[in-house]
Amino acid sequence: MTFTEPLKPVLVCKLSAAAAVMMLCTPAMADDHPAAGVDQKCALPQLASLPITVLSDGQLGVTVMLAGKSQILALDIGDPYSYLTASYVKAEGLAVKNIPRDMGIVIGKTHADAIAIVPEFGIGAASGKNVQFAEFDDGGSPGNGSVGELALNILSTFDVELDLANNRLNLFSRSHCLGNVVYWADSFAAVPFVTDASGHPSVNMQLDGRAVTVAFTLRQKPAFMAMATAKRLWGKDETAPGMTPVADTADGAPMRYRYPFKQLSIKGITIANPQIDLYPNSKECRPPSPYDFPTGLRVCYGASELELGLNEMRQLHVFFSFKEKKIYLTAAGPDTAKDQPAPTGAPAQLGKTK
Repeated sequence: MTFTEPLKPVLVCKLSAAAAVMMLCTPAMADDHPAAGVDQKCALPQLASLPITVLSDGQLGVTVMLAGKSQILALDIGDPYSYLTASYVKAEGLAVKNIPRDMGIVIGKTHADAIAIVPEFGIGAASGKNVQFAEFDDGGSPGNGSVGELALNILSTFDVELDLANNRLNLFSRSHCLGNVVYWADSFAAVPFVTDASGHPSVNMQLDGRAVTVAFTLRQKPAFMAMATAKRLWGKDETAPGMTPVADTADGAPMRYRYPFKQLSIKGITIANPQIDLYPNSKECRPPSPYDFPTGLRVCYGASELELGLNEMRQLHVFFSFKEKKIYLTAAGPDTAKDQPAPTGAPAQLGKTK
């Protein structure tokens, strides 16, 4: 989603709405069993290979099928809920159901109070019926030609390869043998990831000699960190030598700063001179204690110290194995389309469970 600064979704709900919480917080799992006809000698069954389009505002988008029509959805591995805009839902006459009164999804000034039902959803060889999307009001709609966003709750039902250097999104069945994913390089890093309350993955990296938890997003803007994190880890604040203010913009974005960090690395893979915006007014989003919520549940989504932006993501070739809870990485390289596994197996059905 596009905002004037990286805003963290907040899921607000009462404990009495536990069933509804599970409806939105737990992604529907794709079928992890091998597709019929697939050679079981550690095949990597590919379900989709989609070109990534750069939308008018710089966001990334992919083409999917919604209710029998080809539509563009913005793409982000860092947002928890796939959504459709209210104007699109109304124009298409999609069925909706209200989110329980005690529950809602709030991101900045936008919110979702309803769920839209897409009777038929397709992406590559995968399809599903009556697939649920959050219905967001149009307050945060970027007007970039997309009708919503494809996000983590649907993407995590696949294994996901992001080859941003070549503008390619590849989706695979999760039925492959463990570790049998990196087909484009001989050496790679394999790193376990942890998830927060919404299943959002983060890994440990090194930033100028300090360990930081890092989340992945596909925002056009630079990477994001709270100034409080820089002060806690490096003793840096607005007055530190080399700290440069970034001027306010016409759209009212808050003041932010940039510090000349030297390198961000993970198991031998290095991003030199990462661009990281530091926000002095942003609180650190740290994992909460379960004892903080005696009467209700309020989750700060994305409990990581650093969120990568698109500039850094384009320097990586990343494979998210959601079944293994591992991320496989290499440095970005030349076009690997000729090396991709050929699409195999019967079309997958979204929403199946083990």
